Amino acid sequence: FDKYLGVELTKALQWESSNIELQALAGRAEHTLDTIEGRGVGLISARMERDRAWVKLALLGVGYDVLTRDGRTLEHSPRAYMGSLEAEWAGDYAILNGGLTYGQADVGPDDSMVYLSIGYRVGKWTPYLLLQDKRMRFDASEFQRPNRGPQPPG
Repeated sequence: FDKYLGVELTKALQWESSNIELQALAGRAEHTLDTIEGRGVGLISARMERDRAWVKLALLGVGYDVLTRDGRTLEHSPRAYMGSLEAEWAGDYAILNGGLTYGQADVGPDDSMVYLSIGYRVGKWTPYLLLQDKRMRFDASEFQRPNRGPQPPG
């Protein structure tokens, strides 16, 4: 899902010496594939920043329909849930980013990712090294062929 039509609310506040940003959105998701029709989507996130570091937690839930190429519905209203935890620390020259994500879908693969990047500022440039592990898990039972009646013996 790459975009949505809906409403988004953000609230920025300060707590002690930290900046906090809260976000919530609700709407209808849109998918890049014609065979996935987005339904309701909701997201909540919180980001806390202090000095040269920040951490962000986000949770997303979305409903969708799975269609054939000719527009017939294969699955009506499965759900997908996703979460992420990301952080950054920036020094005078070094920048360290890390995060983990997890996604679980009723129809489609479940996925997870862990990453760590280390950057070093050189003038206007920041070359970096990225270490990433991404895994997708497919449940074959989600894609079983429809029962076409009894099979002939033999």
